[in-house]
Amino acid sequence: MVDKMIRNLFNLITAWTSVVLLIMVIIIWILRVLVQKKIVSKESFIFKANRTLRKYHKITGVAFLIIALIHGLLSSANVISLNMGSICFFFILIMSLSYIIKSRLSRKLWLNIHRVLTIMVALTFAIHLKEVGIQGLDLLSKPATLEEYLLQQQIDDLNNEVNVANRTTDNSISYLDGVYTGVADGYGPDLTVDVTIYDNLIKEVKVVSHNEVNERFWEIPVEYIPEAIVQTQSVEVDSISGATYTSVGVKNAVIDALSKAIVSGELPQIEDLPTNGHRHGPGRGH
Repeated sequence: MVDKMIRNLFNLITAWTSVVLLIMVIIIWILRVLVQKKIVSKESFIFKANRTLRKYHKITGVAFLIIALIHGLLSSANVISLNMGSICFFFILIMSLSYIIKSRLSRKLWLNIHRVLTIMVALTFAIHLKEVGIQGLDLLSKPATLEEYLLQQQIDDLNNEVNVANRTTDNSISYLDGVYTGVADGYGPDLTVDVTIYDNLIKEVKVVSHNEVNERFWEIPVEYIPEAIVQTQSVEVDSISGATYTSVGVKNAVIDALSKAIVSGELPQIEDLPTNGHRHGPGRGH
């Protein structure tokens, strides 16, 4: 829990640092264009600001490249994948490589390439921000300290242990030991899990592949639902609010896997996905 919280904190820090650095790079670029086009006078504040900031243009760009890469590695999404954050980083990388071969190109050609890439970086970065959402600001307004947060986590864990200990174990279901694969539909098709059975207990539930979209919706149920099933030894656990499709998909995939392991007893019925006619909008229903 602590490791994940620290990783998420650094992910948040690198994300917002990337935003600040990109804004700085764009501002420096705009100031340079204004000066080069002689839109501003030499006595203006913009002209003086350009003289001060232009020396940091390269340093800021390199810093943005490094911080963006760290953010991508800390993110739950794979850096090498077709998500908007990775596409943005691809343009950043191409921009950096173009600077290396700058001397082999005419100045005019290189500047045109550099400006087009800058625009592409800004656009993809803006789309990435819109997709992910403005997250993390609530952390700044919460008065809880790290110690208070960890204490609350310990209390929650203890409560969970008590609930599991007080739960009446259903001995009417018997399983064969082994690892069983189950598949079901979530938000996308073919959400696949591996369920490990040992000594008539569900020892591990692992989501091995899925086609869910937008990690801020699927990340929590993909992690939480399997843990909850193992803790309670039951598929009848609560779905994650706002991520219903993925939650139900994980549970149904586990039921599918358990149906191959069951010797006697009766499993819960496959849970129907919501039929509200849409998957987006308020609450998303994801």
